[in-house]
Amino acid sequence: MAPKPKSKKSKKPAKPAGKARVSPAKKPAARVARKSEAATATMPKAPTGKHSTSSVRPRFTEPLRRFGEYENVRALIEGQAAKLGARTFLINEDDGREYSFAKLNERTNRVANLLRGLGATSGSRVALVLPNSPDFVFALLGAMKGGFIAVPLNLALPVDTLRFALEDCGANYLVTDSNTYHALGDLQLLPGLDAVLVADNLDHSHAPAKSQPAGGQQVLDLHTSIDAASDAELPTEHPRWWDEAEIVYTGHQLDQPRGAILQHRQFMTSARWLSVWLSLGQEQRVMSVLPLFHANGQVTSLFLPLVMGGSVVLSREFSVSRVWKAVERYRVTTLSAVPSMLGILADRELSEAARGRAKVNAPWPSAYESPGALAQRDDTDAREKGLARAHDISSLERVICGAAPLPSAVQKAFEKCFLTPVIEGFSMAETTCFATLNPGDGTRRIGSVGVAVGNKVAIQDDRQPARPLTEWQPNSLQRMSPAMFPTADIDEPGEICVWGENVLKEYLHRPQLNPVAFAGGWFHTGDMGRIDRDGFLYVLGKKGEAIDLGSERMMPREVDELLFAHDKVENVATVGIDHPRKGPQVTTWVVMKAGTFSGGPESGRLPANDSQAETVQQDIRRYLAAKLPEKKRPSSIIFARRLPQDVAGKTRVIELRKLIQGTKRPIQRDEEE
Repeated sequence: MAPKPKSKKSKKPAKPAGKARVSPAKKPAARVARKSEAATATMPKAPTGKHSTSSVRPRFTEPLRRFGEYENVRALIEGQAAKLGARTFLINEDDGREYSFAKLNERTNRVANLLRGLGATSGSRVALVLPNSPDFVFALLGAMKGGFIAVPLNLALPVDTLRFALEDCGANYLVTDSNTYHALGDLQLLPGLDAVLVADNLDHSHAPAKSQPAGGQQVLDLHTSIDAASDAELPTEHPRWWDEAEIVYTGHQLDQPRGAILQHRQFMTSARWLSVWLSLGQEQRVMSVLPLFHANGQVTSLFLPLVMGGSVVLSREFSVSRVWKAVERYRVTTLSAVPSMLGILADRELSEAARGRAKVNAPWPSAYESPGALAQRDDTDAREKGLARAHDISSLERVICGAAPLPSAVQKAFEKCFLTPVIEGFSMAETTCFATLNPGDGTRRIGSVGVAVGNKVAIQDDRQPARPLTEWQPNSLQRMSPAMFPTADIDEPGEICVWGENVLKEYLHRPQLNPVAFAGGWFHTGDMGRIDRDGFLYVLGKKGEAIDLGSERMMPREVDELLFAHDKVENVATVGIDHPRKGPQVTTWVVMKAGTFSGGPESGRLPANDSQAETVQQDIRRYLAAKLPEKKRPSSIIFARRLPQDVAGKTRVIELRKLIQGTKRPIQRDEEE
């Protein structure tokens, strides 16, 4: 006779097989908080059907399935407004205006009701082409709150690319400023566009404007229309956690960007796990200098403060002359940035310090340095040497960095200047911000993007490619419960793959790409990397950027990392090309620091003559010869004024390839025969 099961004190939902892994670096208090949160969370109802989430038991334990207090954007805004009311949520750095949680709830209600009054229904696409501003925040969150799909677009994209994205997503409504509205030209050619809401974000002086019909489209003043809309609670039902919330256009390094569809659950869980991982609470004040059209900027700068009940200082754009002023004035605790910003800030401080005081070389920090050790360095000593001077930035506890590779030399230089730890992670739009992140209160690894945070990350074994899915929908059996995945050995390179609730639903209008992108049930990022025995991920570069040297392959980042440590190099990008006569060739583009070439153009970043160019090129070659085998050294070194980059600081390698293959090279080119 089978033994009777043990009695339980109270009825609780059955736990999934296995336990959610907690990083050994987390404090006991953090473990208790996560356990309590998991126990009290209410699991939302899931869709029903053949392959519904309720009928499929995941084969892996997935921490992200432990829903937090809120399951959609509307519930999040309304819930936090009811709790925190007049507490400040948003500070506009441009004019100092502050907006409370209650005001956020009211303004987003007005936006959602305005769109409903214009005819928007569940699933309508609301495109946003605006700079960072309160208008952007209210329009983005208001669209999601109303059950519509927000489509934030990069303001800096060429007009043709913007029009392509508007047509590709099927935009029904467009929120933009007057400059972009006029630059886009005749919008009558965009099918399905019903109304355009125009905001002049420069002076905020708006006379009441009447609707201007343009081929059936309404053209309205944004502020006047929002003020006239009702601030009453929305009459519709709350969005469901699996409803689509946003389409983010990514892959700007490609000839044509593609839209990644993100759901409400992905924003909720990504922000919540970021706050849990870094042990952040209501006392946190985040400063946003990242563009909000990108998921990285949205999660770290909007949803993270919303979830934890903190506040955000919103900057229109990154300004090296204003960032520390804002940190001091508003007592910012967390700065969200990209590597290029950190490099600019450190270079400015170091160059100014070098002009007035002797250079001090210190081995700081070590590869396994704990962020807490940074605070033990004497701040007065650093200021006496001219570093981090003029502003009190003692409130700054951390810098969260992602979206592009962070060179170790840049990270060390920044921390040496400002005595603030940089927490680097691996983030992309398709994973709704971070898939991995370094520990915030334990041992990190400089050069690594950290460990998996609330999801699972694996390196695919290239010798056993995963099969494209025949059924790749989010609730399909193959994605909910993927079979054994061909994982590479420890420290073996391969493609980085992610599985979890933070992964995009699918790519919009890409029926051939989706089954391949989700091969084996995991999302294939297109980035190469390796994972060490402790689970730390190291990004090596893009999959298509590997250079075949015959007997072995190399990633361009091997050269770039070394040159970033050169004291005269400001930026660098290495590209591999196939020479018709010589075979694979390694070409390196280098941006030198100001003053490198005496009397040269671009403040001395470019040589004044061939003799200067040859001297510095030989210096770079000697530097690399001591660190790289001959076959990995660049065959061509090209000096450049600047490198083509997107707003996240990623170098557009595709532009460099086109320049090398399709045009005459600059006179600063140096090629070894």
